[in-house]
Amino acid sequence: MTQLSSDKTGLPAWFLIVGVGGLFGIIAGGVMFFGSSTKAPNADAGKTATAPATASSKASAKTSSSPVTAKLPVTYEEWTAQINSSKADSYPALMDGALRVGDAALRARVVEFLLVKWLDTDRGTYLQYLDQLEGSDDEGKDAWPILVPAFVKAVPQLNEQAASSPDLEEAVQWMTDYYAEQNPTAALDWAKKWLLGDAQESALATVAGQLSKSSLDQAIAVANGLKSPNARVDAMSNIGSELGKTDPQKALAWAQSLTNPAEKSAAIEEVMWSMADSDPAAAASQVKQINNPELLQNIGGTIAESLADKNPSQAMQWAEAIPAGAAQDEAVSGALSGWAKSDPKAAFDYLQSKHATNGDAAENVFEQWATTKPEEAAAQATQISNPQMREQAVTGVVNGWLNDSDSQAVEQWVDGLQSGHEKDVASAALVDALSVNDPQPAWDRALTIKDTQVRQEAVLSAFSGLAQSDPEAAKTALKSPSISEADRKLLQPVLDSVQAAPKASN
Repeated sequence: MTQLSSDKTGLPAWFLIVGVGGLFGIIAGGVMFFGSSTKAPNADAGKTATAPATASSKASAKTSSSPVTAKLPVTYEEWTAQINSSKADSYPALMDGALRVGDAALRARVVEFLLVKWLDTDRGTYLQYLDQLEGSDDEGKDAWPILVPAFVKAVPQLNEQAASSPDLEEAVQWMTDYYAEQNPTAALDWAKKWLLGDAQESALATVAGQLSKSSLDQAIAVANGLKSPNARVDAMSNIGSELGKTDPQKALAWAQSLTNPAEKSAAIEEVMWSMADSDPAAAASQVKQINNPELLQNIGGTIAESLADKNPSQAMQWAEAIPAGAAQDEAVSGALSGWAKSDPKAAFDYLQSKHATNGDAAENVFEQWATTKPEEAAAQATQISNPQMREQAVTGVVNGWLNDSDSQAVEQWVDGLQSGHEKDVASAALVDALSVNDPQPAWDRALTIKDTQVRQEAVLSAFSGLAQSDPEAAKTALKSPSISEADRKLLQPVLDSVQAAPKASN
């Protein structure tokens, strides 16, 4: 995220407004939006959630290596004592527990206290927690009304290092995004009052999209008031995306009426993305009428995949009617991917007979296949005679099998492959998947890869994850006799960058 302007104190401008301009003001902003810090901004606003959704236990397990015990504190004093004595890797599990406290007043105090501690010491994992919360089954719909007002109150209490952190700016933007989705009018007022510079422009671009649901004129007015060309493009994209979900024809007519080329192109593409989901047949017709090769290449694969969900034959016919080239390759790949959801064997047979050189299509077909029948897909992939297609298929199998969360079975299969480029490619796919949440096993596997180019990319991916999660382990990894001097020269800047960044944890 682009940093806000700051003065000689080193604090970002938005924090000076909040911290110096007043704790009362930012709390008032939260109260303005929520009514009170324990009420959700929806039809059930008068009801207090007693067990809000949290990040799933699976997601929390990835973030917290020291989960709290099942017996949670009862009083505020017990909560603060446990939070103060816990390490940062326990905060996700503690937050899950705090969000489930039945007493609304106690819950609000505990969540606020934990947020101050968390944001002061480890903002990176807090952002990960938000990401996992949003990715949970119900997208954390009951947790956000508790987290946001607590966050608003926590910000002015943070230490100077936390206040000047880009990660905190990202969290502020995330909260503003939530405001915009739930109550765009309140979010508009909040962003104008409490945000400055790039953060305000970015927030207003988001608000513009949400406002378009109720008033296109008001959304356009907000977008037109933005000073940054990039923010205006984002605003037009957001309007196109949201309006395209409810009234795609109106959205397309509006997007095509824009005079700025960059804004027009971005808005049309977002409308087409929305249309591809809701009405792929109409999208298929419209995108050809627009006659923009770049747009067709960007969106054709998605349209074809959506068409194939209902009619694979129609999808293939549409994709193959596109002139030969990159756009056709993308569309064919999408159509075969959609086809593979219902009949992967038929999609693979067609791929082999008609589009054997389309590597992306091979990877997509086998990823879909392995998502539902991994052993069957794996057996078929290893029987492919074409080396290039076999490697793409093997990569697809790894990615699709991992979607089933059975990483142990995938690793056993990869370990059983015959040594060579194919096994190296499969190992690299595993490394990419494991690098974020399991960087040490990813690093260990990356070192087993023989092919120089494949190994270099895998080592860089694994080391980046390791440096972010455990810099000391990354230092040790650099001393490994298994890596060359060239590897060290490639990897040292990654570690230097992490260490040079403002500390996110104690």
